[in-house]
Amino acid sequence: MKTKWMIIGLATFLVLLPVFAIGQGIGIKKAIEIATEKVPGDVIKVELERGIYEVKIRTKEGRVEKVYVDARDGRIVERKNISIDDAVNIATKKVPGEVVKVEFERGIYEVKIRTHDGSVAEVYVDGRDGTIVKLKRGYYDDYKRYEDDD
Repeated sequence: MKTKWMIIGLATFLVLLPVFAIGQGIGIKKAIEIATEKVPGDVIKVELERGIYEVKIRTKEGRVEKVYVDARDGRIVERKNISIDDAVNIATKKVPGEVVKVEFERGIYEVKIRTHDGSVAEVYVDGRDGTIVKLKRGYYDDYKRYEDDD
């Protein structure tokens, strides 16, 4: 019986751990304050994902700019330190083939590559340091898609 309660207690702790960790950081109001100090304007949208606030701001000139604020300590995070060419080179070294699409979202380059055997691979490259954060390979067979995550 004691073992059962210990397992329940441990499971509860592990489920609530991320809540406590985020609670120690900055809130959305502070993230907005920090972002608008860097880029003055009207806040359009704020999202929190993977510990980073993405604050979209419309400037007086009408441009929309994104400011990324670390939810733990409030520092401004630069989301793109490597170029699109660097990301493509890193991805094609890992998976040789023809690059068919590149997107940059939330600090990650998604490089879609058609390999020499006709399959498709998606290589996710961190825009800050060029590390490969995820690799998905897709195989097509009679209009059905099968995926293997690496």
